[in-house]
Amino acid sequence: MPASPSFLRSARRPATIAAVDAHRDERQLEIALAAFARELGTLAPAAVTARIREELQAECAPVVETLLSALAGGTPSAGHETHALAALFGRRVATLGESPTTALACLDALERGAAAADAVIPEPLVRSLRAAAMEGFAAAVDERARAEMIERAGQSLVPVIVSPRVVLLVIAGCDDADTLAQALARLGRTALDSDAKACIVHASFAREPDRDVALEIVAFDSSAQMIGARAIFSGTPVALHALAQHGPAGLTFAGTFEDALRRGLEAAEQEVRPASLISRSLKRFRG
Repeated sequence: MPASPSFLRSARRPATIAAVDAHRDERQLEIALAAFARELGTLAPAAVTARIREELQAECAPVVETLLSALAGGTPSAGHETHALAALFGRRVATLGESPTTALACLDALERGAAAADAVIPEPLVRSLRAAAMEGFAAAVDERARAEMIERAGQSLVPVIVSPRVVLLVIAGCDDADTLAQALARLGRTALDSDAKACIVHASFAREPDRDVALEIVAFDSSAQMIGARAIFSGTPVALHALAQHGPAGLTFAGTFEDALRRGLEAAEQEVRPASLISRSLKRFRG
């Protein structure tokens, strides 16, 4: 028996309502994004280029979409997602090399864009979104500064040949395991190229290094053995304590750099001789 027209209409009604709602949401999003683009062109600092503005518009689109869903009474998690996306947007502004002023201008443009789409953002939500964006911006700046600091410190970790067949690496100002691994690899190549018999690793840490850093340093002992050299570790007391704690048995430690150098020269069958009486006299004479 065929279904009555009223039944068919009622069966199609939820789908029809859903389609209408979806169309309305898409239209609202288009209006909000278009208004956001216009307002950003007005609010953004003059130094922001057109290419950067386009990038910011693309990056902010998910924030706008999630925000509109939250304001329309969407899923309970929509509010949390909006704040998470605002924080990610703030990070993106920082990675583009823009200023906090640009990030805040984007949030102002977002607020005006939502208003143009008949979606009013409550003032507490405006403040929390700005705070989330600034937290993301600050986190990205901190990470970039740390990365630059690690890179500069890594550039200073250069192995030197202190004597024929004795090489040295002084570790100071760097506590990044990956950077240290690269520096120790350079030490190994320098030792191989110079046919070194001793590799001195002087670790100068003001505080005890992390476990992964200590493990990376003591792992060089195996690398030195593979090229027929002897690894000698010296440094500050906290550094030596960490190396001894995390390293295998049989490592060679020296309490001072002078002792490490003496051991290195012995391994290379060399020695440091005291200056002769004539040399000391001439030195005093030259004054």
